Amino acid sequence: QQFDLAASKTYIMPDLREFTEGEYFHPFDVATIVGNPNLVNTIIYNLDLKYSYFFSESENVKLGLFYKYMEDPIEDVMLPSTSLPIYSFANTEEATLYGFEIDGRKNFDFIDPKWSNYYISGNFSYNSSEVTLTEEQKEVFTSDSRALQGLSPFVVNLTLGYETQTRSALLNLNYMDERIRKVGVIDGPDRELDQYEVPATLLDFVWTEKFTYEYDFEVRVKAGNLLDDEVVWKEGEGVTRKFKNGRTLGVKVSTKF
Repeated sequence: QQFDLAASKTYIMPDLREFTEGEYFHPFDVATIVGNPNLVNTIIYNLDLKYSYFFSESENVKLGLFYKYMEDPIEDVMLPSTSLPIYSFANTEEATLYGFEIDGRKNFDFIDPKWSNYYISGNFSYNSSEVTLTEEQKEVFTSDSRALQGLSPFVVNLTLGYETQTRSALLNLNYMDERIRKVGVIDGPDRELDQYEVPATLLDFVWTEKFTYEYDFEVRVKAGNLLDDEVVWKEGEGVTRKFKNGRTLGVKVSTKF
């Protein structure tokens, strides 16, 4: 058994697309993106408590509690527009984030020793957050009490795996709950509501083989997004867009010498 307690201070810098003064088209939405050169770094104060129980060298269950206080969080927002939507980025006043996470791994050798190379692993996290706006932003943005943009309240990852020294096969499932995609804006008499996204449920299969000849090399095949689930964008009670990203197939060969 193991207990971990950690406190830290970290920061997030705005990237080039967020603070550039230029305008550019959204890659897959009919909209324009405008950078914000006035963005500042987000300062994050973190407090984490984790309890771990190890059944064996490869099997465990872990429970974690976390709390984060964020100064000047960066969020994706909308700007007033008389034509096509305009997206940008803004530092809000502050945000608090807290929740818990459970993860673990269990081998299948309790069924039969022949199943010792098979296992199941996964994690579940619950996140609750609240954003505080500046007084000026309360006059601009539609919601002055809401969750942090881009954060799903529930996230689930699950893996069924087979693993030896030379071979591994993984079936990975990822589910994320509905989240705010863009923060809504007040445009004169009109109120653009916060836009929400229902992310697609992802199912990937990854097969890896390791070979030893003159050099060690590895072949990795990944079949991604097998379900080809829909991504749904919503505003209020209406659906503004549905689309699929399509299935993928990739092959990678690597070596060390």
